[in-house]
Amino acid sequence: MPRLLLLDEQALVAEVGRSFLRRHGFEIVAAKNGEEMLRRAASEPHDLIFATASAPEMTVRDLCAALRASGAVSSIPILVAGPAGQQAEILAAGATAFLATPHTHRQMLAAIGSLLTVVERGANRVPVSVKVVCGEGTETYVAFTRDISATGLFLKGVSLSPTGTRLRLRLRIPGDTSQDDLDLPAVVVRRVSSNGDSGMGVRFLEIPVLRKVPINRLVREYSFD
Repeated sequence: MPRLLLLDEQALVAEVGRSFLRRHGFEIVAAKNGEEMLRRAASEPHDLIFATASAPEMTVRDLCAALRASGAVSSIPILVAGPAGQQAEILAAGATAFLATPHTHRQMLAAIGSLLTVVERGANRVPVSVKVVCGEGTETYVAFTRDISATGLFLKGVSLSPTGTRLRLRLRIPGDTSQDDLDLPAVVVRRVSSNGDSGMGVRFLEIPVLRKVPINRLVREYSFD
């Protein structure tokens, strides 16, 4: 399911929102303040960041600017809810979209859904090991996936490249009858360095629809196993 990092300092409103979103198929990760949101955004995978209130130690504008300054979340959509008069300022700080308050739960769901229509990874991540030849500048190395989705993959046990690093990935999808390697541009969006789970998350860039067909087929087949 799509994974949302949610900031809302009002406990009751946050709980109502989380319950509503969970009923509609979202996994919610709650951050109690801006500092926790920044920490989680840099160290955990998310498909959308949703800031719904000012953190005590920073404004939503400052939080949004700090999130965008972090390479780990440079490509993750950020939705900010606030008074209509703040819209221009918050969008200028780096938010992807703005939701004026007050709003209904249905309006919130529509705003989130509009940003997640192109984010398939959270709902369709499948554990499969595939050999990948990674090109970084003039250097190449071999790695293996921990999981693959329609929008990216996780490479395990590799030397960690900085977030924002552009890569060329060459891999062959199991079951692809064309027997052609996929040659895909990608960017490192997160790094993980812990016991048993070291590696990096990589997001595909500008993949033509026809090139995604074997990846989508693999994800779909594994999802229904």
